[in-house]
Amino acid sequence: MERLLAEVDGAPGSLVYLKATADGKLIVDSGAGSGPTPDRELVVSTYYCKTAFAGSDAGDTITATQIIDVSGATPTTVSTIWRNQTMATDLASAPSSACLTLVGSTALTAAQLTAAGLALEATQQQVRDRLPSALDNGRLKVVSQDTNGESGVNYITGTGSVTGLAARQVVCLTDTVFSVFTRTNSSGSITGITLPAGTLLTGPVTAITLTSGAVAAYA
Repeated sequence: MERLLAEVDGAPGSLVYLKATADGKLIVDSGAGSGPTPDRELVVSTYYCKTAFAGSDAGDTITATQIIDVSGATPTTVSTIWRNQTMATDLASAPSSACLTLVGSTALTAAQLTAAGLALEATQQQVRDRLPSALDNGRLKVVSQDTNGESGVNYITGTGSVTGLAARQVVCLTDTVFSVFTRTNSSGSITGITLPAGTLLTGPVTAITLTSGAVAAYA
């Protein structure tokens, strides 16, 4: 017996049974519902013909139908039927694997994508090289940029009170100690602590008084 999932009487996926006739043809076994356990299974693999060969042109769809004996402990392939589905003809012999690509097994090549009308970049460097010209031509829009200091910078070196600030960042230019450091939505305090040169403090900072040191407050 052969076993195959097929569409029967409008019911996709129905399990039907095939049996071999004396002349080697497969026919539907009408008594499959109560018949014996099948000892054959059919496995169909689909290929894309990438290189023409006898019986197939490039681009044709080729299928390989394996008839597998499952009656024993170890399934074995009894025979394989190769067919050109595009031309609706059986192949005289198995084609070379070099001429075929298993459908769904590999990604499209760069040449195939380009042929489909997709522009490709060969390297990341080419993308970087083209980025400035793309910006110049208005094809790209900058959606993020660093605006710190765009509205000016206040260099504070004395110990007097500085208020009314709207600093996004405060950078310690030297080792610095604050007596007043007011930041919106903050808790705790950094006053009286020696912060080393290069320390970056984020804002918004609205008031600063130094005990010692120097800072740059970027608006």
